[in-house]
Amino acid sequence: MPLDVRLLGRPRLAAPRGAADLAGHKTWGLLALLLLRSTPPSRDELLELLWPEPDDPAGALRWTLARVRRAVRPAAEIRRDDSGRLVLTGRDRLRVDALRLLDGTFEVDEIEGLTAGELLDGLSFADAPLFEDWLALERIRVASAARAGLRWAATMLAEDDPRRAIDHLARATALDPFDDAAHELAVEIRVASGQRLAAVAYADGVERLYRRELGTTAPTTLRRPLDRRVRIPANPLVDFGVSARALLDVAQARFDAGDYDGAIDAARRASADAAASHEHGLEAQAGALLASVLIHSIRGRDREAVALLERSLRLAHLAGYVPLASEILREVGYVAFLEADYGAAEATLGRSLQLARATGDPRLVGRALTILGASQSDRGDHDGALATLGDALTQLEAAGDARWHAYASSFLARVLGEIGAHDEARQMAARAASEARSSGWLALVPFPLTIGADAALAAGDGAESAALSGEAYTLAVDMGDPCWEALSLRGLARCRRANGDHAEAVRLLVSARDRSSEHPDTYAWAVAQILIDLAEAQDGSDRDPVERARQLAERGPIPAVMARLDRLGGGARPTRGRAGARRARP
Repeated sequence: MPLDVRLLGRPRLAAPRGAADLAGHKTWGLLALLLLRSTPPSRDELLELLWPEPDDPAGALRWTLARVRRAVRPAAEIRRDDSGRLVLTGRDRLRVDALRLLDGTFEVDEIEGLTAGELLDGLSFADAPLFEDWLALERIRVASAARAGLRWAATMLAEDDPRRAIDHLARATALDPFDDAAHELAVEIRVASGQRLAAVAYADGVERLYRRELGTTAPTTLRRPLDRRVRIPANPLVDFGVSARALLDVAQARFDAGDYDGAIDAARRASADAAASHEHGLEAQAGALLASVLIHSIRGRDREAVALLERSLRLAHLAGYVPLASEILREVGYVAFLEADYGAAEATLGRSLQLARATGDPRLVGRALTILGASQSDRGDHDGALATLGDALTQLEAAGDARWHAYASSFLARVLGEIGAHDEARQMAARAASEARSSGWLALVPFPLTIGADAALAAGDGAESAALSGEAYTLAVDMGDPCWEALSLRGLARCRRANGDHAEAVRLLVSARDRSSEHPDTYAWAVAQILIDLAEAQDGSDRDPVERARQLAERGPIPAVMARLDRLGGGARPTRGRAGARRARP
């Protein structure tokens, strides 16, 4: 029997033969660090985090460490690795509620217990402010995963237990009152269960909330379930299922060719015909394709797409379409990843990965691993990202998926650059760009070029860095992709700043910031890098990029940006509480 480690709510241990003893807030703080921190801590780091002022910090650490060791034995051990860091081994014999929530490895019926309280609820660390800051950011990440878990559970329960599903959504929207997809799902469940008047009243209430709190209107998609109708066929001789499948082929072909408007039109018509066919699997396919086009086109409609994906996931579940459900969850996780909502992203991607592995399809496994590794990379978990992305490349190579192999290689190149392996990063980024070109995925090419540019600059090759950034910018402008334009402008600015041309660097970074703000669904990690570069180039004189970078860094969290803000004097204490720092609405 595993040892149950409960970090959510009031922390406690539950051993096979009864409760195990672990008292004291520092003991629980130490155990939480060993379990949740992406990089194992050294003794010096633990002293800095948990015992910054006592007369005998080393003695306090030894005493606390001995208590934690005694509590987790014999299931697990705490050892010092070759680099002197403290590593908790035997994790497979520990059942940690916070990790299960963050990984998405739980069943629908478990969600109530996993969202009943925040991380280390009720424990205070006022005498250890650096640990309290770390804990605040982890609470944000856990709350993000809790929202995603509640929304997923509501989706799974919508048909069989609508009342319980609505209760889950109420808890999710208590954590994030402006979760568009959760509100739309709440309206849809009420409509589907025959509560149309209640659905109208709920939508009215959400619209009042948005006007009162944000000074803006709620998304028009909120009332989409109220307006959903099965259309009457223009030609009753044409079977709805036949027409829906034909339109799906048209939509996919247009999507692959980059004709997003044409793909959206065909996918919307396919969705209407699929709904009329009453084939759950077909409607799920059509909705998922329409959502994917909305997400990957440059039009700022990710939020509309997420609610479509939630509905498609429910239909895929009813139809028993496991591969499609995996792909839908991957897209939901991808949107959360773009928003720097990493707790939600990784929990959702964990569920996508579980389903992908159940199918045995290396393509599905590799794609889920790619976005999961990208999320780990964004929040600075380099060890996790290296392992995840390496596994992704193995799976994608086995599947012969050259496009996604290039995508995963791009993120792996970025991680290599961040850990100082600049030559390896340059080589991998160059291979990723070449593979993207040869596979016909030209829209991806600017991304590995910007990564190669960063690695070249770090290696001291400013000329190569400027050339790669310039090439990336030219391609991005030609494609009309503001995200890649912004990242490549950032690369050019970094080259100018390295050459001492600070005025031009600031001008380029301001332009990059403006490009990255053109749509609400730009890659938030990239925006954070641009903002912190701009803040540093201006020595913090303009507080707007400092504050915006801080909000994004807290949301993730993105520890590397937080550290740079601290050095700049802009790293205000993270937001406390379950909801944490939520995304600013456009």
